[in-house]
Amino acid sequence: MGKVFNHSAIEITELGQHRFELQLQFENVHNVNFNTSEKCYMQSSGFGIEDVKDTIVNGNDGTKGKLSCGTEKGKHKCKNHRTAGILVMERPCGVVLDVKELFGSESKSQVYAHIHNHLSKTAFSKTSIICYDDTCHLKKFAHNPVRSTQTAVASRIAEMEILCDRFHFKNHIDVWCRQHCNPHTSENLQNVNTEVCEQLFSWLSKFGSITKHMNRYRFLFLMLYVLDNHNEDIIVQ
Repeated sequence: MGKVFNHSAIEITELGQHRFELQLQFENVHNVNFNTSEKCYMQSSGFGIEDVKDTIVNGNDGTKGKLSCGTEKGKHKCKNHRTAGILVMERPCGVVLDVKELFGSESKSQVYAHIHNHLSKTAFSKTSIICYDDTCHLKKFAHNPVRSTQTAVASRIAEMEILCDRFHFKNHIDVWCRQHCNPHTSENLQNVNTEVCEQLFSWLSKFGSITKHMNRYRFLFLMLYVLDNHNEDIIVQ
C-alpha cells in the first residue's frame, strides 16, 4: 500500500470480555481509533468465546453456583490430537440431517456454532426442540446474553426447548439441570425416541477399527457415504 506500518497488540473489551487483537498501525496516520474494524485483521465477535457465566446457575434459594454435572465434554481429551470425531444432527425417525467434524474436543462453542449454522437454513425454520446429552452446559451457553442477542437465530435458540435425552439424563445430578433439562416433563417429547443419536453411534462404532488410521478426507467421505446409505434404508422403511 506504499505505507509504513507496524503491528500492535491492542487490548479490547467486547461484550463484557477482555482479549488482545493483533492490529495494524500506520505511521502516517494520526489519531487512529483501534476499535475500528478496518485497522484489524484478526477479529472475533465474542460469539464463540466461552464466558464465566456459561456455567453459573441460580439455585432455588437465590444463591448462585456452578453447574455440578460432570457431563461437560469440552475438557475431555480425545485420542487423536487433531479431531474429536463428528457431530451428527438427527431426526427422531433416524434420518441424519447434518454431519460436522469436531476438532480438539466436543466443546460447547463448536456444538453451538454448528447448531446455529444448521438452524439458519430455511428448511429447519420450524425446529423447536434440541435434545443433547450435555444439555445443561449447552443450554446455559445458549442463554448467555453475550451470544443470545447477537443474531436472530441465536435468540431463537435461546427460546427453544433444550433438553437431555432420556438415556443420559440419569448422569445429570445438578438441581438446576434436573429442573430445567428433564425430558420426562416435556409434553412435546412424549413417545419421541430421544436416544436416536446414541443408537446411531452404537451402530457407527463398528467402523471404528476401519477409520482409526484414515486421514481426515477419507474419514469424512466414509462417514457421509455410510450415513447417506443409512438414510436411504430409513426412508424405505
